[in-house]
Amino acid sequence: MQQKPSRLRDCLLISIWAASSFLLSSEIAAQQDAARPQAPPPQDIGAAPGHLPKVHYVPSRAPEMTYPLWVDRSLVLNADGTVNTALIHPQGIREIQALRRLPREGGCTLVGPTLQDIINLPPRDNLEEATQSSQLVILGKVTEKAFGVMVDEPGQLLRVEPEEILKGHPREVPAYFVFFPVGTFKLGDLTICKTDNRYPEPPAVGDQVILFSLEWQPLDRHEPYLELEDGEGIVTIHSSGAVSLPRRFHGETTTSVSPSKDDVVARVRAAAKEGH
Repeated sequence: MQQKPSRLRDCLLISIWAASSFLLSSEIAAQQDAARPQAPPPQDIGAAPGHLPKVHYVPSRAPEMTYPLWVDRSLVLNADGTVNTALIHPQGIREIQALRRLPREGGCTLVGPTLQDIINLPPRDNLEEATQSSQLVILGKVTEKAFGVMVDEPGQLLRVEPEEILKGHPREVPAYFVFFPVGTFKLGDLTICKTDNRYPEPPAVGDQVILFSLEWQPLDRHEPYLELEDGEGIVTIHSSGAVSLPRRFHGETTTSVSPSKDDVVARVRAAAKEGH
């Protein structure tokens, strides 16, 4: 007498067939994607050795983003004063349009800090915490700065040549690009006065900075843009020797005396060694 196959075995056979079909179709789709010509990544505009580009793309940060991360003020607007929609992200277009509707005070269009919804940031209330929570800490010199728009936020882009890696492994770049969301500059008929009191005083060209980067995401080792996340990501060391700390760091001392460059760098070095 022939035995009928069980319903369980039938289900298992169907499941195995379905899984095999899915894997096969996925493999075929992957092969088709690989064979399909890929669009070349967008290229920076105005890039030259030793200088900031006018337009900077970071495909590794947002592969689906066809707009640049940074646009110099000279390319934000067209000759007729309209927004350059080929370069400015739609969110940035809305921001510029909103700025044009704001009342002007003393000739300035006042722009305050942009609120960032960043969760799970490690404690960075002083130099030691900022150092120990960072994957990369750099002492460098500002060699150039430019004003413009970072997606939708006005500010300045700094070019920082590293002088000493205080912690971590540097990228394979001659200099880093750092966005500083503070500054006063002309944008068409507007005078943008951008402030953010979480940050220290902006550095001038020739000043030094200490950069604290969390570097949570896998990064292109050849990408110069360095994300600081917030005001605790940078310390300014002026050419005069004066040190400007982020506002959040000010609670670490009860005196009004600014620490010296030597003291700051020594503390960062010590904290980097302690963290290993």
